Amino acid sequence: MHSLILPCPGRRADLPLWAPVSDFSLVESSGTITSNSQQERRFLDFVLDSKPTCPTVLANGGDNISPLWLGGGHEWCRTAIDRLLGEAEPDAPGGRVSVYVCAECADLGCGAITVLVERSDATVSWRNWGYQNNYDDWFVRLDDLPDVTFDAAQYALTLRAVLDRLHSR
Repeated sequence: MHSLILPCPGRRADLPLWAPVSDFSLVESSGTITSNSQQERRFLDFVLDSKPTCPTVLANGGDNISPLWLGGGHEWCRTAIDRLLGEAEPDAPGGRVSVYVCAECADLGCGAITVLVERSDATVSWRNWGYQNNYDDWFVRLDDLPDVTFDAAQYALTLRAVLDRLHSR
């Protein structure tokens, strides 16, 4: 089941035209990710330039989903959003942040897709996508997932809308 929610409005007028800025939004998704999965998960998938990212993650042989879980795991979701906003410490070695986690427990020890989150006043970038865990200092680079840069204000607005949605439950 997919229903588009929480879109990111277009480019801010004060961003330089030379700055390549990707659209950032979220789509509600659900499903049993693998045959080993114990239960179906509802989650918000990251949509980058109109393309949901989870299918690319799954095509790389992973069974990870975004940490933005719906219907349970709200505290984990809040913490994940705080990390993406730079309001909590990164959870992975090397200052990296998990963007796709184990569909069963969200534990970094099971392996996760992580990025470096870089911020400026006007933008937020996700760089160097990789697969890693919390007991090795290295990660495996995922070249199928490109570096992306978002408008910082719209990125924060989109993620904070998820927090508002969770608080209303």
